[in-house]
Amino acid sequence: MERRQFIENAALFGVGLAATAMHSQTAKAGEVAKEPTKASPLLLQAPDVVKTLPQFAEMASMCAGKGDLCVEHCEEQLAKGATEFASCSVASRQMLVLCGTVAKLASMKSVRLSETLDACSAACKACKEACEEHKPHWKHGMHIECKNCFEHCEKMLTEVSKLKNLLAKS
Repeated sequence: MERRQFIENAALFGVGLAATAMHSQTAKAGEVAKEPTKASPLLLQAPDVVKTLPQFAEMASMCAGKGDLCVEHCEEQLAKGATEFASCSVASRQMLVLCGTVAKLASMKSVRLSETLDACSAACKACKEACEEHKPHWKHGMHIECKNCFEHCEKMLTEVSKLKNLLAKS
């Protein structure tokens, strides 16, 4: 190891030690003056809702992932001149953005989640309808990406409805 590199590594190590010590002292000081924590108005609190959020976030992420694969497939078809994949591509892109958003909000337990569920539901419905246009080809093993996207949007619509009902009760 060269001298310069040794000095840089030693300096970084020292900075790390100092930061750790400072964090430790701050944490100890905070423990003395800690007040009872209050519930955050930015986080969902209802236990029956909160316990469903990880599974919901996973389902939304999976739906977005299937949408991403569908978009890739549609873009390949569009590049070959098959313009009938345009609406499927657009609907899938919109759905994957909204499913990704609700997945992130659910994982954060954000109170903003309830505000986005209707948009997610509408996007999943539009995506499902656009993918369904390719249904005649599914039995021949064609456009399976659209079939998978369709099926996950269908599941997501059910999950969104369940979560909306839970949120309404809380």
